[in-house]
Amino acid sequence: MNKVKVAFLSNGNCCRSQMAEGLARKLGSDIMIPSSAGNQPDDNIRPEAIKAMKDIGIDISMQKTKSIDDIEKPDLIISMDVDNPCKIQGVTCIDWSLADPEGRDESFYARVRDIIASRMRVLVDDLKEGSVL
Repeated sequence: MNKVKVAFLSNGNCCRSQMAEGLARKLGSDIMIPSSAGNQPDDNIRPEAIKAMKDIGIDISMQKTKSIDDIEKPDLIISMDVDNPCKIQGVTCIDWSLADPEGRDESFYARVRDIIASRMRVLVDDLKEGSVL
C-alpha cells in the first residue's frame, strides 16, 4: 500500500498544524507522509507548542513553518480551522475545527494537543481501513 500524503493546514503553521505533523510522524508513519503548512506562515513554531509535544516525548523543535506552496501536493488536507478552507482542487479536505492555542497558557496547548492526538488515532485507523480517500 502506498503511503498517503497528508498536509495539516492552519493559518500561521506555528501551533496546531505543527503539533499534528509531529503526532502524525509518531502515530502514522507506516501509513502516511505528513507535512504541515499555513496560509500565512509565521516565522517560528511557538515555544508552548514545542513544550506541549516534548511533554509527550515528541520533538518538533526542528520542524519549520512553511506555506502551502512550499509542500508537495497532498492526497489529503486536514484543516485545523474553518478559516483555512481547502484551496487545492481535487484534494480531499477534512475540517477539524480546533481552537487556536496561540496566546493561551500551557494547559490550553496541552488540551489542544490531546484533541489532535485523539483525532490522529482515528485518522490513522481510517487510512488503514481505506475509509478516508
